[in-house]
Amino acid sequence: MRLGPARLFSGLALLAVTLSAPAQGRITRVEVAKVEPAFDGQPFGTVGPFERATGRAHGDVDPNSPDNSIIQDIALAPRNQRGMVEYTTDIDILRPADPTKSNNVLLFNVINRGNKGALPLFNADVPPNLADNNAVKIAGDGWLQRQGYTLIWFGWHADVLPRGGRMTLSVPIACNPDGSPITGLVRAEFVTTAPATTLNLSSGCFTGVTYAASPTVSTDNQTPLSDGFVPTLTVRVRENAPRMPIASSEWRFGSCDEPPADDRKVCYPAGFKPGHLYELIYRAKDPLVLGLGLAVARDLGAFLKSQDKDDAGTPNPVVHGEQVKSLIMGSSQSGRMIRTLLLLGLNRAEGGGRAFDAALPHIGGGLLAINIRFGQPGRG
Repeated sequence: MRLGPARLFSGLALLAVTLSAPAQGRITRVEVAKVEPAFDGQPFGTVGPFERATGRAHGDVDPNSPDNSIIQDIALAPRNQRGMVEYTTDIDILRPADPTKSNNVLLFNVINRGNKGALPLFNADVPPNLADNNAVKIAGDGWLQRQGYTLIWFGWHADVLPRGGRMTLSVPIACNPDGSPITGLVRAEFVTTAPATTLNLSSGCFTGVTYAASPTVSTDNQTPLSDGFVPTLTVRVRENAPRMPIASSEWRFGSCDEPPADDRKVCYPAGFKPGHLYELIYRAKDPLVLGLGLAVARDLGAFLKSQDKDDAGTPNPVVHGEQVKSLIMGSSQSGRMIRTLLLLGLNRAEGGGRAFDAALPHIGGGLLAINIRFGQPGRG
């Protein structure tokens, strides 16, 4: 169901802030791999046709900057020759083909579990089809386009798998100062809608095969680790019901169909049943620096709003400058991401100033488990 633009943007006046001096965004390189007519060249009122530009953006984050110290494990991330922590994100930009027809507003839509939103939320007559919306196929009544908005999607979920048109982000793995792997306990709750004997360690109500889980330190689930720890698997039929242990001899890490063992899967030959809650407590290794996803939003917002070009001289692919405003919006999980970004102070660009001038965390009633070690931001 379409929500009216006035309703969606109500409250933005309270959130909008005065545009500060141009921020020094830490996007170092923009790669626009493809530019093509959007929506088969369909014009939208006086704004005219739109273009779709897709590619990637590369960024640097200074681990020694006070602006970044809040990012979990940033000090333990690998650094390049300049002492910076690097990331690479997918970008997808929908812009007026004639830049002079832009309304000078950049609308950053925070993707939800790798999938694009905005078009079916703001424009009428856009079916809620993930494949079509990820491919930016249908504009519906084109409300956003007729207003002249530039729409920007980017990857911020480093554990999302690159399938089904989902957008992704590449970040480093944190490790101990001596180079050894970081380990820690992880709780994974499995839910399946159909009988199964093998599940991914990321399986859940909102995750399933969409996410890459943190791998187990050992695929041997029966031999205690050096400190005596042994992973446990339990089942219950309701959230408040007692957890019933499943003997370690009845399950193992890996696929029931594909030996050898897989450190991101669990095999239960008796079968995982729909409607049951299975809880695995295991020791994981190699945590991604997931909090960099928030820095990506900050850096991309600051760069696209105010910078003329990247470090290699590639021009900014959208309208920018003192007259341009930037809005960040997202629904549900994406709204929680925005609230977390604001709470942690990551709307402040590394060089000073604000990345986004206004925020609309639509039906995002909480925070997100992203800026913690072994976080699982995709789960409910």
